[in-house]
Amino acid sequence: MAFNSSRLPESWCSFLLISNSSKSTSVYYQVTLTACVFTSLMVPMTVTGNAVILAAIWKNPSLRTPSYVLLAGLSFTDFCSGLLSQPFYVVYKLAELAGWRKGICLSGVVTQSVGYYFSSLTVIVMTITAVERWLHMSRRSLLTVRRVVLLYTASAVLLIVLDAVHMYGWSYTNRNFKAVIVIFVLCTALCFVLTAFAYYKVYRIIRHHQNQIQNTENTIDIENTKSLYSQFCIFLRYFY
Repeated sequence: MAFNSSRLPESWCSFLLISNSSKSTSVYYQVTLTACVFTSLMVPMTVTGNAVILAAIWKNPSLRTPSYVLLAGLSFTDFCSGLLSQPFYVVYKLAELAGWRKGICLSGVVTQSVGYYFSSLTVIVMTITAVERWLHMSRRSLLTVRRVVLLYTASAVLLIVLDAVHMYGWSYTNRNFKAVIVIFVLCTALCFVLTAFAYYKVYRIIRHHQNQIQNTENTIDIENTKSLYSQFCIFLRYFY
């Protein structure tokens, strides 16, 4: 039997329909249509690019280090976003422009739940990556491939639970819904603080190495610096 919006809780559909009832201006239509076209073009690039990264790390045993495993985790979340979040976002916005109520309800619920999930998982993975870089450059790394996988799995499972509570609260009461939103905001703020602190410590380590270079013939680990710069660029891509 086909799945349709009539099986979804009424509170989900009514919330989405009410929130979109006032978005009918010509400017909003043009901006939304442009965003849909751009997102549609980005979907195959996102899926293909991240699939190549995952395949390269999987087939090359020398790349199975904590840093590259974290990169694989980030690529996996991007791959899933390109495979699920972005296509459903396009369907949601096109249904909104066309006034298709069932399409708005179903695709809107999937977009919000899946989008929140993978966005939150991306933030967590990037935070772990920043901390791992700091520990690695300070020669105190406590993360192994096994521990990284466990951290990633635990974060993914925890977010599934929070997302399920979020959807349950959205169905029956606004109390749980608001509580989960507060948890998401606090966790995001904590991730930003930890990431900023980790990059600050890495900056201090690099400055310390530079000062040593001026007095001795030692050289800084350029590979670590390039890796840090690449991860920092990824961080800016997601949040700015």
